[in-house]
Amino acid sequence: QDELHRIIGLSLQETRFIDKLRVTETLRLFASFFNLGKERVNEIIEIVGLEEKRKSYVVNLSGGQRQRLAIGIALINTPSILLLDEPTTGLDPNARREIWDILHKLKKVSETSMILTTHYMEEAENLCNYIVIMHNGVILREGTLDTLLNEARNLDELFVSLTGRRIN
Repeated sequence: QDELHRIIGLSLQETRFIDKLRVTETLRLFASFFNLGKERVNEIIEIVGLEEKRKSYVVNLSGGQRQRLAIGIALINTPSILLLDEPTTGLDPNARREIWDILHKLKKVSETSMILTTHYMEEAENLCNYIVIMHNGVILREGTLDTLLNEARNLDELFVSLTGRRIN
């Protein structure tokens, strides 16, 4: 179990924070679980683009900023595997793109494998190298984007054709 904690980072769809802590204090708390110091906290603040909010109380962050903080917490231990559960659900288009930009940069500069769950097919098309389409716990299709797009114009159409249902 300790080994898993060292190699996995987890960012949930909704993360509860201690609202009376500042951004930096929140990250320091999680960094302390891995015996990491201020240097890693500062790196994370830069990675997730919260430099201007570092002294802000968490309660005063927007939804997109809170989600970036959640991703920062998931990255604090430099995980080998990053699990992202619906990272952009409920975010406005600008905040959504900011999350996408962070994840694109991570793909380029780190060796972290990312596993993303999403209902947004456009997000899967944009962020994923390998896609698994599931419905009711059953894998319906899997493959690279190019392979899957041999069956439909986009992943939305493929999902609908495989399930006979629309995406909510």
